[in-house]
Amino acid sequence: MPKILLSTASLYPYSLKEVFSIAKHTKFDGLELVISGKCLKGDFNNVKDLTNSYNLPIYTVHEPLFLFYRKPGVENSLKLTFDAASHLKCDSVTLHLPPLLRPDNSHPWWDSYSKQFLKVILNNNFKPLIALETVFDRKFNLYKKYFADPNVLISYTLKHNLFITFDTTHHGLRSYSIEKTFDILKSRIINIHLSNTKRRKHELPYLGKIPLKKFLKFISNRNYRNFLTLEISPFALNFWNKKRVKERLKRSINFCKENIY
Repeated sequence: MPKILLSTASLYPYSLKEVFSIAKHTKFDGLELVISGKCLKGDFNNVKDLTNSYNLPIYTVHEPLFLFYRKPGVENSLKLTFDAASHLKCDSVTLHLPPLLRPDNSHPWWDSYSKQFLKVILNNNFKPLIALETVFDRKFNLYKKYFADPNVLISYTLKHNLFITFDTTHHGLRSYSIEKTFDILKSRIINIHLSNTKRRKHELPYLGKIPLKKFLKFISNRNYRNFLTLEISPFALNFWNKKRVKERLKRSINFCKENIY
């Protein structure tokens, strides 16, 4: 069975210590750390202490959320993500694709974000595997005609020896079936961000438009054994009520376990 992780972004209004405590209480196998707080300054001691105190490993690291880029800058944020993964001995990192990046890397000079992104990921000696997160397929999406096409994404990752974090809620409006998309990408998928789509994105996995019960059985039949990360909106978890947060996380874990053989 895949290891079931909790993304710290699911509880970003809480302190990291509270996130560890809740994840331990609800019996997650580990965490996906989204860079924030002291980690933005390169201080990982607190994270290491929490990992040891709760005996709860961090298996993968996610780059800082968009708002945090304004302070350290794109290149420094990406390098910080790799540094965190190295210090915490994680297997992989997840990165968002730049909005204007093209599959053939053409004309990156007119998008400074893309230029810095390519400089870091295509010219590095970092050990953790680099996973690109699948993108939204919607009408007004700058890279809809590029990386929202799974055939384009799989070709790009194979060409540059990159991997994929498959986000289920990003497929809520996709013209492809979620199973077909997974099959196209499966050789490079090392993490799955699991959540549903209802009124919002990143809803509870057991409530929403995406048939995730069917999807979990599907990936089980495909012998998927990498990470399964619950990346749920704090609002879907009712973060203002810790009792309800724990109940919903427990139900989400049970939903996964019941549908993965």
